[in-house]
Amino acid sequence: MQSSVLTNPKERMGNHLATLKKYAERVLAQGENLMPWEEADKAARMEDLFDIGASFKCTHRDLVSLVIRDAFPSS
Repeated sequence: MQSSVLTNPKERMGNHLATLKKYAERVLAQGENLMPWEEADKAARMEDLFDIGASFKCTHRDLVSLVIRDAFPSS
C-alpha cells in the first residue's frame, strides 16, 4: 500500500474501498489472481479498513459487504 498522507478516517476509508473494490472485481468476477504486492496491499488496506470501521461501529461483515458490492456484473 502506498504511504498515505490522508489523516481523515472517512477519506482513508473511501480510498481503501475504491482500491479493494477493484481487487474484488478482478478476483471474484474475472477470476484473476493478484500479484504478491497486491495481496500485501489488500491485506494492509483490509486491516486499516476494519480498524476505521470499528470506530464507526461497523462489523467486519458490513465492511466486506461494502467491498464486494457491485463486484459481479448484472445479468
